[in-house]
Amino acid sequence: MTLEKSRTRRQSQRPQLSRPVLTHVSRQLRAWLIFDVRRYLQLITMKTWNIKHKGHEIRVENGWFTGERLIVDGEMQDEHKEFAFCGQLRGKIGSGDGEGEIIKVSLGGWFRIVCRVLVDGRLIQPGS
Repeated sequence: MTLEKSRTRRQSQRPQLSRPVLTHVSRQLRAWLIFDVRRYLQLITMKTWNIKHKGHEIRVENGWFTGERLIVDGEMQDEHKEFAFCGQLRGKIGSGDGEGEIIKVSLGGWFRIVCRVLVDGRLIQPGS
């Protein structure tokens, strides 16, 4: 009989959280979990190519959530957000050496994304 009483006493001495507190905590955990999963997926699904051409930095980004972007010298030239297995991006070099040169980017692939960059029709970044 004393064993049953001690078990009951121990259980009653535990701090009990009310239902609203538990609900709030579980909402917080779900929000953090969803945020962390999204952040993790962005990190593992984002692919970036950086190319130097005549002193200009050409950056191509491809991600599941962010889409495709062409950035030249820190300025976004073109962006596509729809889901596609192959994409085309276009831009221009604004100033300095190579001013007015047209940039064409071709992205595509099923399991591995391939990026080809052409400047004025010359291939400067072979598919990789």
